[in-house]
Amino acid sequence: MTMTLRRQSTCVGKGEDPFDGKFLSDPQREGLNQFKAIFLGTGVLDKTLSTPKRIHAGRKHNDLDDVGKDTHHRTFFEVLGNWSFGDCFKSRAISWALELLTQVCKLPADRICAMYFGGDEKLSLEGNDEARDIGLEFLPVLPFGRKEPLVALTAVLRAPIGRLMGHTRVYVSTIGESNPFSSQPVRLYASVPQKYFKVWWKYPPKGFYKGNTDASYKDGTDLAWVGGIIRDDEAEYVRAYNKEIQAPTSPLAEVKGVSELILYAEEHGFLPIVIETDCKAVKDKAMSKTLHIESIYREMQLLVRKHNVTVFAAYEEVNDIANQLAHLRYNGMHEYKDINEIPLSIQQDVRTRLADEKNNKPYHRLRKSKK
Repeated sequence: MTMTLRRQSTCVGKGEDPFDGKFLSDPQREGLNQFKAIFLGTGVLDKTLSTPKRIHAGRKHNDLDDVGKDTHHRTFFEVLGNWSFGDCFKSRAISWALELLTQVCKLPADRICAMYFGGDEKLSLEGNDEARDIGLEFLPVLPFGRKEPLVALTAVLRAPIGRLMGHTRVYVSTIGESNPFSSQPVRLYASVPQKYFKVWWKYPPKGFYKGNTDASYKDGTDLAWVGGIIRDDEAEYVRAYNKEIQAPTSPLAEVKGVSELILYAEEHGFLPIVIETDCKAVKDKAMSKTLHIESIYREMQLLVRKHNVTVFAAYEEVNDIANQLAHLRYNGMHEYKDINEIPLSIQQDVRTRLADEKNNKPYHRLRKSKK
């Protein structure tokens, strides 16, 4: 098969046509300027290779805020690709990609999956079933939506949608155990490492205790349950508890969870203490310099000031022990002075998480798409 190596056009717009302008357009950032004529229907090209430079620095694909926070976000990089206009050869493209990754790059095949366009009912767009069926001959495949990378370019390029929807991307998982794509098929999308960043449970300052709290609210009632766990400055388990409380809404249950943790720490001598909650709004209210008009918020704020407590917002992953305790939903108050007293239903998971967090093992958090 003969393919033409296509040299990339400049990434800097000159204002000469609709694709150019003061700011970098999508084709410029994606390194697609050399194909403009084809997308506009004014040029002809069959099969080609390209090594376009790409810039992620604006609009939909702005990664500037993410650079340095993980190991996979970049603002400027080079992409190797092969293109076919008018004469698609998906079977070869997919098999070539797998050959390059497994035989040349020596990547393990059980950590590789491919994406394909899964369709869009609202726009009456059919999925790329051909790419899906071909891909399944070689490796697991994932359906991606219209708003995913490159597929979204159809809205900008106004090109024949069927051509761009033929785009296929290959992912390699670098986290968890081997073969992550076949072991949890329901969570395939969450297995793509590019969607993750790392979060840690953080040690408190020397001489301080640290408490994590969460709440579980029962819809349609005034009942809620709060769970809390306290550790020392060496991340050693000190005490945990579960308690039934009265709260008219879920946010107010989170507020009372912070208050209950401070009162518990005060009663048992676990002061000074810093507290984490996975509800940022509660953290903001707790640390506000202005007393809230509502009594439940004001009670929390006064306890925070009385004991000079700092309240932080935590990700759900690092607050999960408190969350599990809250969801036990016992009546009254249950204290767990020792890990062995924690119910067997969650005891092993608590032990594992405590050990992992003490050893600074990170959690992998799924990054939410920017809307």
